[in-house]
Amino acid sequence: MSTITVGSGLGGFTAIAPQSEYGGTFTTPNRTIPGLKSNKATHDPHIVQGTDYLEYGRIVDIGAAHVQTYLDAKGTLVCDAFQSGLALLLATAFGSAAQLYPGVQGQYELGGTVGPQIEAPESHNGQVWSAANTYLNTGEFVFEGSTWYENLKGDTTNINQKPSAEGSYWKKLTNWASGTSYTAGQLAPFTPTGGKSAIYKCILSAKGVLQSPENGNYWTAITGQSGCCFDMQLGVPTTTGELTPWNYHSCMITKAEFVFERTGLVSCTFDWDAQYVESTTALIVPTPSTAYAPFSMSNTASVFKIGAPGAQQTLPGVKKATVTIQRKLAVNRIYLGETHKQVPSTNGMVDLMVACEMDYTSQAKSVLETFLTNTAQALTIQAVGAAIGTVQNELGFTMTNGFIESGGEAPLDGADVVKNTVNLKATINTTNEPPLKAKLVTADSTF
Repeated sequence: MSTITVGSGLGGFTAIAPQSEYGGTFTTPNRTIPGLKSNKATHDPHIVQGTDYLEYGRIVDIGAAHVQTYLDAKGTLVCDAFQSGLALLLATAFGSAAQLYPGVQGQYELGGTVGPQIEAPESHNGQVWSAANTYLNTGEFVFEGSTWYENLKGDTTNINQKPSAEGSYWKKLTNWASGTSYTAGQLAPFTPTGGKSAIYKCILSAKGVLQSPENGNYWTAITGQSGCCFDMQLGVPTTTGELTPWNYHSCMITKAEFVFERTGLVSCTFDWDAQYVESTTALIVPTPSTAYAPFSMSNTASVFKIGAPGAQQTLPGVKKATVTIQRKLAVNRIYLGETHKQVPSTNGMVDLMVACEMDYTSQAKSVLETFLTNTAQALTIQAVGAAIGTVQNELGFTMTNGFIESGGEAPLDGADVVKNTVNLKATINTTNEPPLKAKLVTADSTF
């Protein structure tokens, strides 16, 4: 592979890192986004201008009354979906604290077999244990009091069981201690200088590791990877090819869109909102990979099915499906005595939509008729990426209980093939099943 320094967007990059606490110490981004098309940011210094002062005939505002009240930023990131670099964005879009769990063939699955759930992202701010959350995967970690605990039971009986010092549901983890030897695979909570407590896993044994978890050659952080938000750095080149850093703290995703098109790669769009922006944090040195593989619907293992819940069938004639997660968040929570805004709060229902562009095949008729009868539909869409080694990568969504909101007609509109765009909205069914599920199988072992 050949890379050169260029004075255009081709020389730029976006990198992200998990942030477990909104407003926490900026985490140096270490995961570049492959397939990046654009990342357009808007900075808002929230200026107020004192005006209409009655002063001796002045008819222009004075500069002294041009005051910045606080600073934040927002933007839109557009990329193709690759088997690497997507897990953190997907987890944040779902508002989930899902972690990456090892699979059976060396691959990793976001959220394990349960997958990420649609949740209020602020509920995972700091990864503090909450009675309102469910903990269904063994190996999940939560923070209670001043102690980290590991989930020991992966079943529904673990719901709302508060961590204790030791017990059948949770295992108390002992903080890293100087002078103690550790071997590869051992876990130890640790608070880095100027940072927040997280769990670190020893990744290198050398007659017992005595190095602090701040030494990345011996330890890797495994918690805080997908909390409520992420930190992000844009490397933006000047016309002379000099890369300049723009750093966005505590980014939350307000809208996510995933497009599955038969004739193209799976693409993603993420609208993000940052607590604030600065350009003083040092630029990272990104390392492009040659092992990327995109997701597409051209793979014969890819799937699109729709029908009555539990009885979905392959539907011919679908050309494109778009999954949208639209959040309602109070993102401008700035208060007296504070420099930066507080963690956004969910202030409305989450809209979960799937739009299907389809020709009017004979099989499509039964789907469109559910618009007239108000009958629930379920659908599954799954894209498969090219395998890297023995790893089979997948990206997919399942709507468990959706209703057609529009596009349930078969319009005669000229000589072309009859077609329409069917829009379905996800709802919660009578068994309280997650309305939208995601599945990501990836080669990434960390965020």
